[in-house]
Amino acid sequence: MTMEAWDLKYKNNLDWNHAWGAVPANAIPRGLWGIQPKTPGFGIATIKPQMSDLKNSSIEVPTIKGTIKGSYKYETPRLQIFEIEIPANMVAEFEIAPSPGKELMHNGKKVNAAFGSVRLEPGKHEIKLVVNSF
Repeated sequence: MTMEAWDLKYKNNLDWNHAWGAVPANAIPRGLWGIQPKTPGFGIATIKPQMSDLKNSSIEVPTIKGTIKGSYKYETPRLQIFEIEIPANMVAEFEIAPSPGKELMHNGKKVNAAFGSVRLEPGKHEIKLVVNSF
């Protein structure tokens, strides 16, 4: 197939009015939150948020095992809060690289950053990034 033939065959599919011409609406928030299956069927999910300069965000990701829900709020430069709900029959690994001088807290308990991730069992979780007060 020559290049001209390809152009004629696919040109009409590459505009904003065709499904292949635009990014699906869920691609940007899913990339922002980094929610992906780690094992087939979402037995284990990974959550790798990359919020950058956002002040707040929320997401609901339907899976075969239920909906993963998340919200993020930038309270101050010293405090950012993630609230995540994991459905039954699923666990998730929450991964975030805390900046130097920040602590990671999971449901009120300090998390050792050396582990690289926090295991989230089914249910609701609060994860805080807190700047050390030293």
